[in-house]
Amino acid sequence: MKPFAACLAPVLGLEHELSIYIPKALHPKLVCWSCPPYVKIKLNVDGSFISSIGLARGGGLIHSSSGSLLAGFAYSFNHKTILEAELLALIKGLQLCLDNNFLRL
Repeated sequence: MKPFAACLAPVLGLEHELSIYIPKALHPKLVCWSCPPYVKIKLNVDGSFISSIGLARGGGLIHSSSGSLLAGFAYSFNHKTILEAELLALIKGLQLCLDNNFLRL
């Protein structure tokens, strides 16, 4: 598996690689979704990749501070890693926020 930084470079067209350290959790914990703070918008994204068939997909949801669904999206991608799918889902989600004037993320 490629390091995270190596996956970012081709997707974003970066000339240099980033150094990112992501430590593993010592003790698993339950994480629950929560509404964003008042007058904010929340973007949640996810990506998936099935290496055996070369299928990458990503999507996300945009919620208001009251928890109302404002928009959702899903895409198929021509990329080769889960990190690329996750990153492209984030990029598509941010573009959707900009297109709909959801600027208070």
